[in-house]
Amino acid sequence: MSQWISIEAAAEKYRLEKEYIWLWVEMKKITVSYENDTVSIDDDSIQQFIKRTKLGITSEYIDELEQLCMEKNKTSRLYASLLNMRDQELMAIRGQSSRPGRFMENGGGTIRKTAILREEFYVGQRYL
Repeated sequence: MSQWISIEAAAEKYRLEKEYIWLWVEMKKITVSYENDTVSIDDDSIQQFIKRTKLGITSEYIDELEQLCMEKNKTSRLYASLLNMRDQELMAIRGQSSRPGRFMENGGGTIRKTAILREEFYVGQRYL
């Protein structure tokens, strides 16, 4: 039966930085459980992963790491785009505060674009 330990306990036990363990969790290299706002990892899975990587880093690992970086970059660009659109909405609202009806005529397109980007973001998150 598997023993579940915290990231902090695993980092201490295996003398690793917590960031490495979080990276492996994101790469789905070790088994993780999210229960009651607590993150636990399967001690057996981290032991097995450490044993596999002691032989050296493989090109497959590097490819997976590169893929993760590209996905994070895409997510970051999407967030930046959403924030930019939100800033535009707020500027439009501030500029139209004396004429509220005009905002919907001119700013409605920005709201629709933001809604579309949000939907794309949430759909994309399901596949990460």
